[in-house]
Amino acid sequence: MTDGVTFGWLCDVYIAREARGRGLGRQLSQTIVDVVRPLGLKRFMLSTLDAHELYSKAGFIPLPEPEKLMVLDDLEAAQRS
Repeated sequence: MTDGVTFGWLCDVYIAREARGRGLGRQLSQTIVDVVRPLGLKRFMLSTLDAHELYSKAGFIPLPEPEKLMVLDDLEAAQRS
């Protein structure tokens, strides 16, 4: 997802278990970066529990200054309050 100007978010990437180990994840993440890079976004982010090494091969780094970010988490619960 991207606004096409300043920000992008990579979400919901999944390689089927039976297709893993063939370099598809690395190829897919690099292709996405190659497509998005010409947009000149200021930030392109993702969240991962266990694929940091994979995404680092496409150029992703740990978030600099994470203290600047905030999240509105569990909107459904917030609406019930």
